[in-house]
Order: sequence, then structure tokens, then C-alpha cells
Amino acid sequence: ATSVMQILVQGQRLNGNITLKLSGLQSGQFTVSPTVITKEEAAAGKNVTITFMPLKAETASAQLTIDGGGVTQQVSVTLQATAIESFTALQATEVGQRQFTANWSASSTATNYELNVYQLTSQSSGGEEILFQSSFDKIPSGWSTDGYTAQEDGATRLASGKQNGVLISPPMDLSASVTLIVKAKRYGDDKEPKLYISVDNKEAGTITTTEKTGEFRIILPTGTDQSEIQIKALKGNRVYVSHVSLVTPGESVATVPVSGYPVLTGMVNSYTVTNLQPDQVYYYTVKTIGPKPATSEVITVKTRINTSVGSTELDKVTLTSKDGVIYFFNLPPDCTIRVSDLSGKVLKSLKSTSAHEMMEITTSGIVLINITHKKGSRTIKTNLRQ
Repeated sequence: ATSVMQILVQGQRLNGNITLKLSGLQSGQFTVSPTVITKEEAAAGKNVTITFMPLKAETASAQLTIDGGGVTQQVSVTLQATAIESFTALQATEVGQRQFTANWSASSTATNYELNVYQLTSQSSGGEEILFQSSFDKIPSGWSTDGYTAQEDGATRLASGKQNGVLISPPMDLSASVTLIVKAKRYGDDKEPKLYISVDNKEAGTITTTEKTGEFRIILPTGTDQSEIQIKALKGNRVYVSHVSLVTPGESVATVPVSGYPVLTGMVNSYTVTNLQPDQVYYYTVKTIGPKPATSEVITVKTRINTSVGSTELDKVTLTSKDGVIYFFNLPPDCTIRVSDLSGKVLKSLKSTSAHEMMEITTSGIVLINITHKKGSRTIKTNLRQ
């Protein structure tokens, strides 16, 4: 991967062009553009682009020398950049009705890769609905940090001996009852270090960790649909955070593995997943096997609709919604109805027992309604209003 930054070069009373050159043993990992600036451009101020193209995970440096144009003494700027190992799953390609190709980046420490493919399904009421869940062997997309944090021992370490450490969530919907679940343990011999939880900078609870990883639950105070969660450890009281979840009361979501998965793929960076069903949502993650195991984020894939299968019975299905209830008419016998949001998350499902069914949905906004039976499937997009 590459990283780019800009520096401003500006000079007065020059009598000609100035040149920019890179030097040093690691200067081959840097480029500068442009390499020549006219005296007019320098007088106005010229942005110069520095590109870092690392060869391996390390800190590299180079010297940028600015000379010419009547300058009596060269100007030298030290460039320094750090590259770290970053393993990630990539979007699927070649998506068809019954297959797709899963992709991921290379890891220099991997000796093999494990691909897991699965679907999600709603379970009976009384469980919990997952709003967010992720391991913290690396910082998830959208999350940010403050103070000292580091990825160690398959977790994110918060705080050092001299600095606090904070995990900061992206905007979360905390307008209803939400429970925060944190898996954490203390660092080294620190004496029962604590995690301090806050919502929108207001204290929400405290977690006391021990030498073994424990699962801790805190019911968060009601916030807004754009609330921010902070998880903080104090300097000298260091903590490993390995997993974070946010759940609400309601239907739980169960993982249903696709037959034959997870599978070891060997030393490749793509794998074709076959024998799937048309017009279905699938998920996949990739795990590195080796001395530094890491698991990727979740990638969502929806297979294409099977246009070769027609069903006049499904074409007759109509629906309407009012006050959080969807009403179905002219359903064929023994069909399955699944309602999901645009990300593919299943909100509710049922098996029809008659031609007319109703389903309560508390979600507002656009949803996808998938109706399947032995003769085919049909997906209907509709906008729900409470």
C-alpha cells in the first residue's frame, strides 16, 4: 500500500528554478513530485507531493534536499514513515447466481489462510439483536483511538506506563436500550486495572479486569442515534480489549455455516465459493494461519437472482404495510419470507401457513423482502414507515 502527504515549499527573492532530490539508503521507498519548482511557483507557494511505497513492515527514512535558485545553503528535510502489517478481506468478485470469488490481501506472516462462509438467520424472541460486534486484534473500520494503543496478543492494548488509552466508536444508535459487552483482561502484573465507559462524554460504567479474559456487560444510558462510546484505560493500569459487542433485547441472530466451511485455501489470495443459492445474502471472513494470526472484517455478498426460473404464483404475491405491520396476500403454500435491511442483516423471517400472513417489523426505512418456495424466489424492495 502507499501513503501520500503534501508539504508546502515557498521562497522569496530567488533567481531561478529550485530542485528537489531524495537521498539515503531507504530513499527508494519515497518519491517526490514535482522535482523542479520555478521561482514564480515558489514565490506563490507550491505544494509538493511525497509518496511512501514501503517494501516491508518497518520505519523508513530519507532526506529531501531543496537547492538551486540562488539559495546559498541547501535546505534539508528529514522524511520518516512507518509501515505496519495490515491484513484485510476484500470485496467479492465474479458474483453469480450460485457462486462468488472471495478475495483478501496478502500477509507476510501467513503459512495458510482459512476462509469461513456463512449466513445469518433470526432465532426465536427473547434473545438479543446484535447492533455491532467485532474482535479487536486490529481497530475496526470507523473506530478511532486517543493516547496510547497497540495491537498485541490478539487484542488492542489500552494505555502505557505514561499515557492513557482510549477507544472511540463511530456514531451509534443508542436511542433505545443497548447493552455493551466487552471481553478484556489486564496487562502483565498491573493490579486490577479498570476500563471506564462513557457515552457522549458522560460516565456510563466501570469494568475491573483480572489476569484472565472476562466478558463484562454494561447497560448504557439512553443517548441519541448519533452517540459516541468511549472505552478508556488510565496510564499505569493497562488493559487488553479483545472483543466488543452492542446488543439490544429482541430476536437474536444465529450464524449458519455454509456446508464445507471453514476451509483452508492454501497460499492464495482468492477462492471461488460454489453451490450457493440464488438471491441470498452470504458473509465471509478470512483468518491467517501462522505465528501472528489475524481475522479479517466481515464481507457481505448477495448472489444474483435466478432469472431462468419463473413463478407465476410468486408474481401474484402482493403486500402492504401500516403502523409497523407488513400484510402479505396470495402467498403460495409453504413459502419462506425473510425481511432484511440493505446491508443484508436479517430482521425477521417466517414460514407461511396460509395465503395471507402478517409480520410486525419495528424498523423504519427501506427493506428487502425475499419470498422463496420450491418453484423460485422473488425479492421486493419497500419503504416501511412506523
